[in-house]
Amino acid sequence: MNSGKFTMTLVMLAIFIAMVAIASQYPPPARFMPFLIGIPAIVLCLLQLYLDFRSPGRIQAPADTMSEIKKAQEEISRIAGRRIDFEIAPENLAAAAQATSRSQTVHREMIMWVYFLGLVGGVLLFGFLLALPVFLVVFLRHWAKTSWRFAFGLSAAASLILYLVFIQGLHVVPHPGFVTDYLLERVVG
Repeated sequence: MNSGKFTMTLVMLAIFIAMVAIASQYPPPARFMPFLIGIPAIVLCLLQLYLDFRSPGRIQAPADTMSEIKKAQEEISRIAGRRIDFEIAPENLAAAAQATSRSQTVHREMIMWVYFLGLVGGVLLFGFLLALPVFLVVFLRHWAKTSWRFAFGLSAAASLILYLVFIQGLHVVPHPGFVTDYLLERVVG
């Protein structure tokens, strides 16, 4: 079981449980959105915890490790001008793959934490309607490696759908953001 992934799931579960518990004290129209988001998220976190407990704890060597070793062996043989064979014990190969896999996992999880906290901070500071499109563009462009056109298009489409469904359809007013609210008060009066 991956301890970083497990910890992240526990933190998210705690956040969603707290959100639903706090929202249960709100009047029915106000608790609709936290329940709509929180209850399915709690179920998904519990499912993820179940899957984490069921998965084996060992890390498997990447499938392409042997092909990389063979490529390196051929390149060194070409440079040396004679055939060179690497003798690598399976336990050394597994240990190297495990160390690489762990460091890559930690790196990916840290990036995901930065994205998550950036989204939360962006929503708190600048509001949902401004933070979400910026987050989607940055995430799609840099993490998913999509084109700028696709990132902007998908961000615009998702923002429009969320605006139409939540603001126009359900009449839910999203958080305006502390900075945005402050600036609007100063500009508008």
